[in-house]
Amino acid sequence: MVLQMARPSARLGTLNHQFRRRYPADIRRILDKLGASFVRPSGWGKEGITLTLGTANSTQAKAAHARISADVETTFAALRTGPRHLSHKEAVALSGEVYRALIAEHEDDPGEVERWLKAEVENLKAELGQLGPASLKIETDAERQLRDRESLFGTRVTAILQGKGLWVDADSRARLLEQVSGAVRQGNVVLMGRAAGDYTPDPQADRFPEVPAFSAPTPRGRSKLTMAALFERWEKHPEQQNTSPDTKRRYKGVFSAVSDFLGNPDAREVSSGDLQRYVEARMEAADSPLSPRAARDVHKAALSSVYGWATTKATLTGIKANPAAGVGIKVVKARATRPKGLTDIEAHRLVEAALAVHVVEAQPRTLPAARRWATLVCFYTGSRIGAVAQLRSEDVSVRPDGATIQFTPDAGEGIKGDARVVPVHPRLIELGFLTFVEAAPVGPLFYNPSQRRRADARISQGDLVARELAEWAGKIVAAPDLGKVLHAIRHRFMTCCRHAGIEEQYVEAIAGHAPGSQNREYGEFPIAVLARELLRLDPMKVEGNVA
Repeated sequence: MVLQMARPSARLGTLNHQFRRRYPADIRRILDKLGASFVRPSGWGKEGITLTLGTANSTQAKAAHARISADVETTFAALRTGPRHLSHKEAVALSGEVYRALIAEHEDDPGEVERWLKAEVENLKAELGQLGPASLKIETDAERQLRDRESLFGTRVTAILQGKGLWVDADSRARLLEQVSGAVRQGNVVLMGRAAGDYTPDPQADRFPEVPAFSAPTPRGRSKLTMAALFERWEKHPEQQNTSPDTKRRYKGVFSAVSDFLGNPDAREVSSGDLQRYVEARMEAADSPLSPRAARDVHKAALSSVYGWATTKATLTGIKANPAAGVGIKVVKARATRPKGLTDIEAHRLVEAALAVHVVEAQPRTLPAARRWATLVCFYTGSRIGAVAQLRSEDVSVRPDGATIQFTPDAGEGIKGDARVVPVHPRLIELGFLTFVEAAPVGPLFYNPSQRRRADARISQGDLVARELAEWAGKIVAAPDLGKVLHAIRHRFMTCCRHAGIEEQYVEAIAGHAPGSQNREYGEFPIAVLARELLRLDPMKVEGNVA
């Protein structure tokens, strides 16, 4: 008996993993009713589906399993809907895939001319209904022709339809078989020429229309679940109450883009192949192409997260497999040509520029204030610029154990992780940071919230400040091979802490890095302890004043 499996399974006699899926009760009834009128894809047996995943590697097997699972669910949806009718143009477009695959597979090494002559003879016999043995029953010429085409091209046609998640009516299948026969004949003629040494481009190669993005109709009795509706379910679910607004906005943009690309499909019918086509198209776009890292870490991550959640709610969403799991995106790490952090000279140049902003000019809630104080706070806390740019006056305080800065999500979305409190380095106090804070009104230190034009604007004011600072710092440092200058301050902070002998657990607590070991998740880091460690930092080293 074939069992429904949630992950790749093994089989005696081979190391390769398998996909095994038992037919749902309704699909079994549909298949029994259709009988021979539905040409079952490879691996579709009486009780269920069994396919080899073609690999013994567990990681590759999981990806292949997810991809096949999504395609199977798409075919199930087509069966529940009923057969689709193909237009003549759609049939010609699909046959073009057979032509292109045939040429791509054999063009470089076509073999002998006789090979393609023989293939064309078989094609002609099928056209005449003379390919196979005569049937015991009386057949018309059209019936013999259809039978022979099915014998010669049926496997290819089934693969095409399965790849698109389509189940078509008998007339459409016959139409597609006819067009595939013509496409193969065209390919045979081209490959005859290639075998004879003629590589002249085929003048008819462009006759095939572009293959449309087929979207399976919504099954009868079930309302359509759009990509937007799936995202909204995820977004409003109680499990997402602590997901940051920035993450939700980013995910929403991805789902909107995928929906537009696929023509507003039913989210339950989206396959791994659909999502792979989407990321490939975005990476190859002529206008603002995605980098492989952005495609993987933003777009695939968003799809995988939401679809992964949907599979845990399969009884509600109808989504049983995560199609994003089968999307492959390889990210090749760029070779470093220089240190990630600022050099002494670069650090000195940026600190000098910050200090050159006159104290009187650097009034609270102004860009000059951010250039001076936000930059210096980054140097002496190792914090991300997004977290520093959203600081409020109430986040800085003087306590019995010293002056502190609190980085908290309550201030905005720039905080990654939980709130933390860090000591203010004496150098910042010496330069007048506390005096600056005391003169500031309650609320943000580096921007004026009353100047916000739209309360629902996508980019926060803190992010706008961070972007302004990044542009300014980039011009000051003038190191095009460095990348993000303000993030390079964070790298430099870590380097300076190691130079000063500060233990890594204290560096993590100050800079807001995730703990390096589980024991560090227990207990707290008292401000007095962090201040003791932070005092080890030598301002001369931090600011690049090294001979």
